[in-house]
Amino acid sequence: MIYRVFSSSFNDDRTNSAQNSWNVLDVINIPINDESLPRINDGLPYLKDILDIGYNKCKNDNDIILYTNSDIGLVSDCIKFPNENFFSVRKNVDNIGIYSISDLEEISYEHSVNCDVFGINKLWYEQNRDQIPDFLIGSPTWDLCMLILLNGKRINNICYHVRHESKWKASVQKEIHINNRKLFIDFCNQKNIPIVSNSYRILTNSFYHYMSENFGFNYLLKPKYIIYSTPSHKDLLNININSLKSIYKDSVIIHQTNDENQYCQTAEYHNIGWKQTQINKVQSLINILYKFNDGETFIFCDADIIHLNNYIDDIDVLLKKYDMVAQKSFSKKENSGYCSGFFAAKKTEKVMRFLNYILQSLKYTANSESHADQYYFNKYAGILNIGYLNDSYFNPGLISNGNVIDKCDFDKIKSLAPKDVNIVHANWIKGSENKFYFLDMYID
Repeated sequence: MIYRVFSSSFNDDRTNSAQNSWNVLDVINIPINDESLPRINDGLPYLKDILDIGYNKCKNDNDIILYTNSDIGLVSDCIKFPNENFFSVRKNVDNIGIYSISDLEEISYEHSVNCDVFGINKLWYEQNRDQIPDFLIGSPTWDLCMLILLNGKRINNICYHVRHESKWKASVQKEIHINNRKLFIDFCNQKNIPIVSNSYRILTNSFYHYMSENFGFNYLLKPKYIIYSTPSHKDLLNININSLKSIYKDSVIIHQTNDENQYCQTAEYHNIGWKQTQINKVQSLINILYKFNDGETFIFCDADIIHLNNYIDDIDVLLKKYDMVAQKSFSKKENSGYCSGFFAAKKTEKVMRFLNYILQSLKYTANSESHADQYYFNKYAGILNIGYLNDSYFNPGLISNGNVIDKCDFDKIKSLAPKDVNIVHANWIKGSENKFYFLDMYID
């Protein structure tokens, strides 16, 4: 039998919807009110006090104590839970609703290690309870420790979480949160888990490698996609992301940065509002990268791109030689044909300085629509060791010699393109509808 324990101290639409999803066979739900617990610290309960209640309900050694955060929902599919230790990593969704496994398979994981569902074998808990530090829930790092201690079976795409800001993040320096982190660091040191520095800090890159090698968080080590779009490119954004998902499923992390304003009403190069769009594009990229760890690989792409093959390994190999690799774009000037709409790099101080030079130049010339991000991308390219991507990263402007491509020429351009392309970028094609039509030609 499975005995699910969770805090019942929250009462809102998001939490209530999640709770209703757990009314399934083989799961006995045990809501726990703070007043029924022996200890509360600054409004937060202790993990083991909640798990103890589940343990006391178990009758057989192979019963399962199932802990979930109160706002975690279960998919609508029939799930057969194992009798051994297990865990599941949530997928974030935007809206309250009913979700299936197939729905969650279409959603990428978060750029972090978050786990909110733990299945704990009753006998295992009895034998290992004292190894669990005295964590508070609603505070960071307890879940990381449980992942490591349980060493359980990973079950993907069965739980979801409606996106919201974590309350603890607004008070990260509170004593209770500092103590939770200290308990985790002490635990790692005692277990000789090599993810803590001499200065008593978690080494993020080492932590990501450890979680990838041991608990299936491989996506943390793969390049992260960053896609920028405006309202006029909504359909293009969809075809871009759908093509990524058709290749990678949920094995890569996708960061979308969607500008809510259409500053350039025509959505055409160098028209009024184009410069502001470029400023927003580069600024949003920099803002996302500030949250990345040093050395993490990212792939930036405009919305008007379709992905046709898995080329991540190719990118990884190239970035061992170059600071950055970029798609070719038509240019009459030698060594200035880098495309700023598709490039890959590792986050480094040099790369961030390069991007900030581009941003400052765009802002300095904000009153003129003459030069966009690609002009400055090439102007400052000497700061980095940049390599060209080969022609399988297809830019049709290379065939048209920088001339705008009319719809009547689409078939001809496609016939002249490389036969096995990794991506197609609808450059040198005027208008969102034409771009979509051109990219759609590559979908089987």
